[in-house]
Amino acid sequence: MPKVTNSAIWAVSLRKSVGKLSKGWTVEDARGNVRLVIRIPEQPKQSVVLPFSWNELQADDAYIRIRNIYSLVAKDGYSLKQAAQIASGAAPKTIGQLDWAGAINDFKIFKTTTGRSIAETTWNKEYFLSKEEIEKRAANIKGNMRTRTVFPVLNNALQLLEKGYVTTPEDLIDESVRGWTAGSRSRQQAVRNLAAFLSYCVKRKKFPVQWDTTFLTLKDHIGVIPKSQKKKSQKADAVEDYILLELIDHVESIDKRWAFALKLMSVLGLRPVELLHLEVRKHEGEKEWFCTYEKKAGNGSTRAGELFPIKLKNKKGISQEWNLMETFEKGEILPDLSTYKYGVADGLKNFLERRGATKKDGTKGALSKQAKKWFELKERVFKEEKKNLTLYSFRHSYSLRCHQRGIDPASVALAMRHDLKTHCSFYPWAEKKAVKDIFREKAA
Repeated sequence: MPKVTNSAIWAVSLRKSVGKLSKGWTVEDARGNVRLVIRIPEQPKQSVVLPFSWNELQADDAYIRIRNIYSLVAKDGYSLKQAAQIASGAAPKTIGQLDWAGAINDFKIFKTTTGRSIAETTWNKEYFLSKEEIEKRAANIKGNMRTRTVFPVLNNALQLLEKGYVTTPEDLIDESVRGWTAGSRSRQQAVRNLAAFLSYCVKRKKFPVQWDTTFLTLKDHIGVIPKSQKKKSQKADAVEDYILLELIDHVESIDKRWAFALKLMSVLGLRPVELLHLEVRKHEGEKEWFCTYEKKAGNGSTRAGELFPIKLKNKKGISQEWNLMETFEKGEILPDLSTYKYGVADGLKNFLERRGATKKDGTKGALSKQAKKWFELKERVFKEEKKNLTLYSFRHSYSLRCHQRGIDPASVALAMRHDLKTHCSFYPWAEKKAVKDIFREKAA
């Protein structure tokens, strides 16, 4: 039996022959078998173990197989693992033979039940809508179906795959997200969600490695928003209490129900949707605010829990006494929030931005009184402080108010029902204040 060593003449010859095929290609001993390795600068190392023993008797057969693999990679664009699979005679299933619909269903179970699971509403919005859900929404919306809402990225991908319009993950991603603006947050989300699905198919469902997205540069598919199309950031910012009070006082003279909603959002740090999940409970003989809303997301979650009111102060530093709990318990003070098809936030936005009916000549109707005040405040806050006043500013301002009153970040995070890491990521002043307080204490 021939002696097996890396310095044997046959081994040196095999490595030289493989190296001549392309720069970075080589072979090595993998516990008695031949391993083909590709090392290219600034790219991840690729390797595959071939069904040939690391000895002189099988060196020629190994080289022939490697040469065939090289041809598949260099000329036909296959990945190393896929080329090795095809060269062995075990070609992967064609696109049409793969159960893409079944894989989407399994992916849904995976995403909604494991790890940092997402809620089913998030799945429906950002990943995939079933045929039944599409029909249900179509019946409710009566023709005003918005493409982005009704057809998430996996719906687009499934249609392309089942019709055989694409054969590579690159083409699939590009075609599936064509409806989203290049560089936009929604396109970025769609690209990442589709790439995650394809990786799941390869790793968990054993789909052909040609669908592996590990080596793709996703930013190439996300793109960049042209400078001419860039809009002013709409990220919500925290604002001082007097800004919110000016809006609330103005709205109170127009619609007391929406004014009450704004008071609750300000004092309790609520998202608009959480107005639907607000309760008053008794604990150890005392009444307390409680929110039953739970939100799951990839970057964290919001838990149901007790709420801690923080009163707003006017410019003179006087706290506003609104007796919110007593009023809330009497009932019928809030707008009928459950009637809004697109959610409470959409209903509140429609109220704050309401204008008269568009005229026959196409001229937009006049702004309502509350819309004039809302846009006036938005413009003033942006002009004077470079901040964006949005519906989420009520929640962000609650966080800022807590820290201004000396409440530590961990306690504020608990009150807002998310973890400290999430809190410091989305509310940067929380982390800054904690650091300042520590240094003040130690320096004293």
